[in-house]
This record gives sequence, C-alpha cells and structure tokens, in this order.
Amino acid sequence: MMAVGVGGYMQQWFGYANRDDDGADGGWDSQSDSEVHVKGSLESDNGLKYTVHIELEGNQNADGASEIDESFVRISGEFGQIEMGARDHALVRMHYGVSDVGVGLNAGDTQKWVPGTYLETSGHAYSGGDDVKLNYISPRVSGIQVGVSYAPDQENENAVATAPAGNDNASWGAAVNFSESFGDGTVLFSLGHQNIGKSASEIKYMTGMAPPATALVDDQGTALSGDELAAAHRNMRITPVEEAANKAAIKKVADLEKDEESPTAAEKQAMLNAAAMNERARDDMMMKGDDAKFTNVGVGISMGAFTFNVAYATMEGNAYKTMTGPGVAITADEAGAITDWTYNNGADNTAGTADDFVVVTGHMWDDPDDSSDEKVAESATSNDPANDRWMSQMVVEDKSKSFDAWGVSVTYSDGPMAISLGHMAHEADDGGERTATMVSASYNLAPGVAWKSSIFGVEDTTGHKDVTGGINEGTGFVTGITLGF
Repeated sequence: MMAVGVGGYMQQWFGYANRDDDGADGGWDSQSDSEVHVKGSLESDNGLKYTVHIELEGNQNADGASEIDESFVRISGEFGQIEMGARDHALVRMHYGVSDVGVGLNAGDTQKWVPGTYLETSGHAYSGGDDVKLNYISPRVSGIQVGVSYAPDQENENAVATAPAGNDNASWGAAVNFSESFGDGTVLFSLGHQNIGKSASEIKYMTGMAPPATALVDDQGTALSGDELAAAHRNMRITPVEEAANKAAIKKVADLEKDEESPTAAEKQAMLNAAAMNERARDDMMMKGDDAKFTNVGVGISMGAFTFNVAYATMEGNAYKTMTGPGVAITADEAGAITDWTYNNGADNTAGTADDFVVVTGHMWDDPDDSSDEKVAESATSNDPANDRWMSQMVVEDKSKSFDAWGVSVTYSDGPMAISLGHMAHEADDGGERTATMVSASYNLAPGVAWKSSIFGVEDTTGHKDVTGGINEGTGFVTGITLGF
C-alpha cells in the first residue's frame, strides 16, 4: 500500500507599510500564509514510482472558505516524470528567476503590503497557475532538462467538471533549463514559452454608428420606438446612385496611388466614406479575442558564497477593449466594417437645427434644409460637430495586458545566514510601470525554521484595481518566522 505522510509550511509576518496612494493609508499589519501537504508515494517492482500530492490552504479566503491549492498524481521513472492534475506549468517551475531570502520579490508578497506592486518573470499569474493539466519533465542529461505542459480547458481543481467544448481555452507550453557545476560554482540557464487560449475573453462589439443623443422621429415628429429604430437600421440600404458614386471614389484613389500620385485629403476621405457606406448592410456585431503568449528567460551564476541572477519575461496579451464615443479615428480597413447608419427626417425644418441631419456618403451631417430632397454637404453654418460620429464602438488593443518584465539580484550566504538585494521592473505597453527594490536577510534558527526580514520600496502606475490614486508608491518593513515541515 502507498505510504502517506503530512508536510507543508507556515509563515507568520509582522510589519509596517507606508502607502502614498490617494484615499489609502498604510500602517502596521500581521499576515499569515500556510499550507498542509498530504503526500503519498509507492515504488513498484518494475521501478516506477507513484506519488500523490494534495495541498490544503491553511488560511481562509475572503469568503471564509479554505481551498485546495495543488492536487496531482506523478508517475516517475528513468524516462522522467508525468504529472496529471492541478500543478504549475513547466515553464514556471523550471524558470530561474531573481533570488530573495525574505518575503519574496519574484512572484512575492509585496502586493500584500502595497497593492498593485506584484512583479514576476516566472509566469505563474499569467499561465493558468494551477489549472488541471498534463505535464512531462524529462530527466536531466548533461545538465539539460526539458518540460512540456498542456491544459485542455484552463480549469482549476475547484471547477465543476464540464464536458469538452472545443478546447478554445487550451494552453500549452514548453521549457528547457541547464544546470552545471564547475569547481565551487554553478551556471544556470532557463528558457520557456507558453501559448494561452483566451476564447472566454473574446469581446463583442458594435461596428456601426449609434443613434444620436436626441431621439429619432418619424415624419410627424413622433419618436421612434426601439423596435422601429432597429427596423429602420435593418432597412437602410445603399441606393444605385450612391453605389456608383462610391465605386468611382474608391477607383479614383486606387488609380492615383497606382500611378504613385498622392490623393488629396478630400479624396481619401471620400474613399473611406464610400467603403463604409458599401458595407452598411453587414452584420453589426463582431467578436475579437486572440491567444496570449508568454516567454521567459533566466540566467544564474553562483561563485562561492555569492549568487547572481538575471531574469526577463515578455507578455503578448493580445487583449482588446471597446472604445466608445464620437470622433473615433478609423483606418480604411476598419471603415469597411461600419454599418448601421441613421437618418433623421425631423419635423423641425429649420436650417441647422441639431435634430436635423442626413447621411451623405457614409458621413453624418446636419441638413440645413431637410424639406429638400437634396442631401446637402456640411458647411460652417450648418454643421454641428456633436453630430459627427463615425462609430459608436471600435475595438482597440488593451496595451495594459502586454508588458516586459525584468529583474536582477545578488545573494550572499554564510552558514545559517543569508542576505539578498534585488530589483524588478514591469513596463506595460500602455506606459504603466511597476518597480520594486528589496533588501532581505534570513537566519536559520533550527532545521526547517528561519527568521526572515525584508525592507522594500515599490511604485505602481499601472492603474491596478486596488489602487485608488493615479500613482501608488510605498515602502515597507516586514519580519517574521517561516517553518517547513
């Protein structure tokens, strides 16, 4: 029968954090982190080893319930290790990140003292963490080890089991690391990559123009109902005369560019308008959502009592969001997706009034005289800028989800004592930044028992959900006892 034992860890911290965040105060705090690990192992006669591992959270969550952290089975032998269950991806576990002997810098606990200052290059927070998956890690040969991971649906161990549904949310990754000793030193290197499926984060957006702030009315001045308005949008079609004019505008610009002549701004605008109007009848809803990609690399060198680490990671979030409102700039390709144009035959025939406008070659203008059958272009006296709406919504990249992160550290160890100095930075493509600098010390009091302390300074301008001001920065001192059993 399988032999079963209990292990785990406990960390008890006490410290002070000074938070320079509008609407938030720092102060003294006591924090805890602990887990109980149930471990079982059995080695069969054929040399295969079977391992069961379940991690129980030792602290309550906000809802008052404790949870399972990791839960997996491992089969190991000369071929390496195969794991099935809730377990970190291979690129997370095989990454050589920056070192810290205190509360942790890479994927550490600074954000528990100053929110918004989480930094990491390992990829745990971005790769699906402990989602249920299949892992393979090879034996180390000539210092080289390879690992691969596949999570079919990105479901954690607490998720209700569901039937397969196309694996659109699947994530996969691969990693390789190298470790080789020389004299009293060691060289470390790691490289990992992961593709993270995100169909669940696809967003639905409208490609057409929204109705104006004022209600649309019929010929008698009665406001259209929602159903009537939707029917009016569906029935809007381009006329043969408009289609001919649009084709002529597009061809003219194409011919000019072919002859390496530059179209005028008005000619380019006419082409955009034409392309937009030609696509009025298209479906007005689209979906957008692409897989994210995470890559990390780490290098470490140990020489005697000193260890130096450098780590880097880049994330292609490929996340999108909708931008809403008038005056949204669009490209020629985006113009082809515009639909749902509106026309208001208002009861008030006074020239230049705000509730009178028409669609002319795909652009909404005021109608100086809507009693006329002619569609009159805008002028300085008739145009109301508030009515110049190209699109109600368009999709733009959410650059806050793409970033580069890096870190450096040096650690000195002497018997039971160790000190470390590290710095990490996170630079998002939208300009937001996070930085953290930490000095830590550790002293082993007994086997499995250590006293650890950290002093750190952090700053965050990424608009984190727990930050109330535009810029969040702070300093902290934390000390505590950690126990492993």
